[in-house]
Amino acid sequence: MPFTHGSENIDPGQVPTLDKLVAVLQQKTAAYAFTLTAYAGLDAASSPREARRLSLSRALTMRDYLTTKGVSSARIDVRALGANVPSGDADRVDIKGELTPAPRRNSAMQFLLLAHERQDPDAPQRRQRAREDHLRNMSRLKASGNFLYGGALLDDKWKHDRLDYHI
Repeated sequence: MPFTHGSENIDPGQVPTLDKLVAVLQQKTAAYAFTLTAYAGLDAASSPREARRLSLSRALTMRDYLTTKGVSSARIDVRALGANVPSGDADRVDIKGELTPAPRRNSAMQFLLLAHERQDPDAPQRRQRAREDHLRNMSRLKASGNFLYGGALLDDKWKHDRLDYHI
C-alpha cells in the first residue's frame, strides 16, 4: 500500500483497494494472522528516528482502518522499519498473511509498556548492574507465557531512548 512521502494518511484513492483487502481478511478464519510492515523514506531534513516514527504511524493508521471495518486487532501484527527498506518504494506498508494457523495466544489481556530511561551520567552503570537480574526475570516471565517480547529503542546516535515491553 503506497503512502505519500512524509504522510501517515491513507490516500483516498487507495480506499477501494483496502476495502477489497478487508473482504479477503474477513473470509479467513480467526486463526490466521497478518503482518503490516511499514517503511518511510528519508529526506535531507529527517532522521532515522523520524522515519521509524512515521512508519509506525502508517502501520497504526492501516491497523485502525482494518479494525474499524471489523478485522480483529488480535490478528494484526505491526512492524515499523523506518528507512530500512529491502527494495522498492520506501513510502509504503506491506501486508502479509500467514498461510498456516498462528499460534494461539492468551488474548484475554495484553499490555504494551513503554519505560523512558533516565539519561543521567550514572544510568549506564545502573543498567549494567541490573542487567543479569533483569534478563533472568524476563526469561522466567517468557517461560511462563506472561511476556511476549521487549527491547530498547535507540535514538539516531544509538543511545537508549526508552524500553518497550509487550506483556
